[in-house]
Amino acid sequence: RYQRRVHGVDVVFVIGLAGSLLSVIMFLSPLKIAQEMHRTRSTGAYSAVPYLVMCSSCTLWSLYGYLLNDVFLCIPNVIGVLPSLITLVVFLFNLDRDHGLMCFATQLIVTLALLAATVSAVTGQLSLVHMNLKQFGLLCSICTVSMYASPLATVHQVLTEKSSASLPLPLLLTGTVNSFTWMLYGSLVQNNYVFVPSILSLTLTILQLTLTQVYPRTPSPRRLKSAHQLASNLV
Repeated sequence: RYQRRVHGVDVVFVIGLAGSLLSVIMFLSPLKIAQEMHRTRSTGAYSAVPYLVMCSSCTLWSLYGYLLNDVFLCIPNVIGVLPSLITLVVFLFNLDRDHGLMCFATQLIVTLALLAATVSAVTGQLSLVHMNLKQFGLLCSICTVSMYASPLATVHQVLTEKSSASLPLPLLLTGTVNSFTWMLYGSLVQNNYVFVPSILSLTLTILQLTLTQVYPRTPSPRRLKSAHQLASNLV
């Protein structure tokens, strides 16, 4: 059994509460990007993949937390579903109708297909009802790593355009601190389905933050030209 108290302080409660609050902050961070997309009437260099995966991840972790009767896992993920949905709606309404809509549809289909394939691979069946907690925990772990890795879908674009504008900086900053906190929590409660993906997620966010330091946040000339053309059309 893990040690809960150090000098009379319930460490698990403190770390769990900190992790929950940081998770809520991280899940709210896409709203800043949604606000930017609404203001510019463009999705810019952003991809919908991180928010599609976030919505899936929050849904699964909220169910896993409920099954474990762990409020620190359940409540913040229930809250996290809403910001991801709002961001996706704003993203959809500000897409380039000529090319962006097809790209969004493709990303949605691929994300759902990968999620379904993961469920099928882990459980050997399509119904979540027959999962045990270990299988469900493994599924949540895979989804968490996918969520933190999803911005890497634009790495080729970052390297080609030599611009990190496509990387969601608010999500990466909050995700780094959040991953570290949940790594501590997973270690304290001896839950490898929380601990291991947190280590991987921390590594992924640090890698992506490094890219934001190597390459500037300014959009590439091609993106700027496209934005100016869109603004001209709106006028």
